[in-house]
Amino acid sequence: MNNPDVELRDYLKLLIGRVLAIKSTSQELRSSLEWRKGEKLETYRLGSYFLDLAAYSMSRTMLVELAAMLSSTEDRSLVDFLIKAREHAKQLNPTRENRTTKQRETVAVVEFQSIIDDQLEALRQLDPIVNRIKARRDKSIVHFEKRYFDDSKQLYADFPLDNSDIDSVLETIDIVLKSHHSLLLAAGISMNVVSVHTLKTLLKFARAFQRARKDRDLIDKGFRPADYLGD
Repeated sequence: MNNPDVELRDYLKLLIGRVLAIKSTSQELRSSLEWRKGEKLETYRLGSYFLDLAAYSMSRTMLVELAAMLSSTEDRSLVDFLIKAREHAKQLNPTRENRTTKQRETVAVVEFQSIIDDQLEALRQLDPIVNRIKARRDKSIVHFEKRYFDDSKQLYADFPLDNSDIDSVLETIDIVLKSHHSLLLAAGISMNVVSVHTLKTLLKFARAFQRARKDRDLIDKGFRPADYLGD
């Protein structure tokens, strides 16, 4: 690196952006699945062909992105960032706020490297989950292995993943990135994804229209659903 002080801080910002995209994908995927059951199913069926395709794509995208984010062999990943940050700890000059004086103070190189060592170990503790994520990616996305191509249920049986696994991985990533955002960018950050412009919003409005078009009182008063279906 020619200028690790700048390059690694830019690297960190890009990683945060990618992780927020992964979290958004995870949230939208779960929202989609929630509408496949109970009373919500009727609304889901209005766009089930598209929604099923979207869920299929989101699930695969999330696996690919998570596998890359936690890889030790990719040119860019969280692991790669931590290794480079450890190597260039002195040039980075990390700081933290003194709670008493409210001033930023330099974190010693040895302490910063120790923080990174602990974070790398925390990521290694996720290896059983990460290995299952990578297996799904490799065997059903990067390659079409006959065993799993012919029977996708076998893939889920051999390499089980549930929401708690994904949450555990994302929570650990969040902790690491928030720590470095504070140490290197001198500011806190929320890794929560909050937006009203989501699939859930679209489906709720679709459900509201479905309810309105079945409301006899509204229809008796002159409400004509067909008037609102045109472009």
